[in-house]
Amino acid sequence: MQNEDIPSGADSSEQNLNRAGAPGPTVTVPDGPYRIYTALSSSTPMVVNMATAQEANQTYKVRLTYEAETLSTWTFIYNTARSHYRIHNFSPLVLGRATTDIDDVVGVSAEEGAPEQLTQFWVLKDAGPGIYYIESVYDGRLIEVKNASTANNTNIIVAPYTAATKQRFRLERVRPTLAE
Repeated sequence: MQNEDIPSGADSSEQNLNRAGAPGPTVTVPDGPYRIYTALSSSTPMVVNMATAQEANQTYKVRLTYEAETLSTWTFIYNTARSHYRIHNFSPLVLGRATTDIDDVVGVSAEEGAPEQLTQFWVLKDAGPGIYYIESVYDGRLIEVKNASTANNTNIIVAPYTAATKQRFRLERVRPTLAE
């Protein structure tokens, strides 16, 4: 696969959802597959990845890992009528809040046959050139790397906006090569 960075001048929406969360307007990126990298410093780029073991609540935890693989490719699908994204791992799994988890760990779960839930809707906010906050429409909390740790398999959680680097992410567009 060939990767392409998202230009820092991604389409910007003048709409501000006026909820708790990161300041500023929402921004959009073209629909499609991306890898989500933390903005935390590390000698090896750390990518947001889905765990391979299913939890008791039928979700898969989302973690930070060194390996970029199929489970670290996320498809962003923007709903213009509702001004938010649904972020899918591999269909039919969708990124959402594992709200039954004490740490508010972010997880993916099956969407097929399940009603849409606000915990599965996300907006992007500008966090600097080519960097984004990923904010929950449910309550305005942001995806962050737990304890700002760059250890392999660190959980991704949601937390109130703090402007900390652990809440900032870079999106890298993933495009199939001609050989695939």
